[in-house]
Amino acid sequence: MFHYKVKWIRQALGQIHCFLIVVNELVKVTTFRYGPAHTGLHKDEDKMERYSYPKSFYKAPKVPDYSSLGERKRLSCPSLRQFFKIMKRWMVGTKDSRILLGGISSQRFKQLSLTQEGRILSRDQLLRVTTIIAIDDSLRNLLPRGQANQWVQTSSRDWNFCGRTPLNAMVDGGILTLWELRWQLQDRASVSNETEREQ
Repeated sequence: MFHYKVKWIRQALGQIHCFLIVVNELVKVTTFRYGPAHTGLHKDEDKMERYSYPKSFYKAPKVPDYSSLGERKRLSCPSLRQFFKIMKRWMVGTKDSRILLGGISSQRFKQLSLTQEGRILSRDQLLRVTTIIAIDDSLRNLLPRGQANQWVQTSSRDWNFCGRTPLNAMVDGGILTLWELRWQLQDRASVSNETEREQ
């Protein structure tokens, strides 16, 4: 119940944030077109600042540009190594592993599994691999190691698995399911961390 309240509070704060930004922009547009008198605010800039939304100290992390060849060269090798480690821990077969990589051929999969050095993934493949790594990280934050590895192979009615295993859902659903599962687990992990800090 607490998790749902936290999630609802986050959504409400996000909506309030958006509303204040819209109001602030409307004030700027009105001031530009009709002058300060029509806004009900004083000309003094110091007073105008009181009606502005405060600047955030949060800085979003830099998002890698997967369309950049240089960035893919830098990330492909370590990401592939981590991917194959995860597939081994999750006990995922070759066929499903190939599908999770975007349905690559058995020959290409064999090449990637034998050596990762010098391999360059496509934009789609790198996105899939890094998403699976993020899913694994969230599971290890939420569950003990043994349970985290077994979770993907355990049938569940949670979320939208409908009695399937999470692995089946990831294989059947493609990149969209991978992304949705990633954000669901990351949200749960962040709520869990906040609860631990409060205790």
